[in-house]
Amino acid sequence: YKMQKKEWAIYLTVGMQKKEVYYQLLLEMIVFLIIATILSFIVFSFTQFLDNLYTYFYYLKRFCLSILFILLLIIISWSIVVRIIKKHSIYSLIREEE
Repeated sequence: YKMQKKEWAIYLTVGMQKKEVYYQLLLEMIVFLIIATILSFIVFSFTQFLDNLYTYFYYLKRFCLSILFILLLIIISWSIVVRIIKKHSIYSLIREEE
């Protein structure tokens, strides 16, 4: 939050609406989730060549549940950041705290 609040303030000062900033933030989080899911699925697939106790679909189900849980956490954190941005003005977002 603290690292990107100046970036959000700059977007707001150049005329971007707060809704657009919210959706850009959500899109950024979703893109990171997709990239992480693809990379972890590649690693997951390579580990299936090892001698496993359970079947591939058992592990795949757990993998998908973990991705859904992370998506839920992303949505919760996004809503918290949206509430924080709504409370602050552009000046308070761009101002450096000492």
